[in-house]
Amino acid sequence: MPVYEVFTTAFHALDMMWLDIHGLDDNSMQWRYHQYWSGVPSRDVFQGSGGVPRPPLYEILMPLPVRIGQIVATIELRTSGDT
Repeated sequence: MPVYEVFTTAFHALDMMWLDIHGLDDNSMQWRYHQYWSGVPSRDVFQGSGGVPRPPLYEILMPLPVRIGQIVATIELRTSGDT
């Protein structure tokens, strides 16, 4: 998968870990949505398997217009069947 350089005048880094909302009540969900949209990093708040902290999982949102530049890298995506 190619990775492109992107040029923009602004961006927002939002931590998608806050959106893992399974089994939460409405108040907890609203608080997590607020944390997400405020750009607050989860900073290892969430536990993965074996109690190991999970780091933030960022997505970057950019308002238009943006300019897409050259390919700067290529990454190989793993599928669930890969070892």
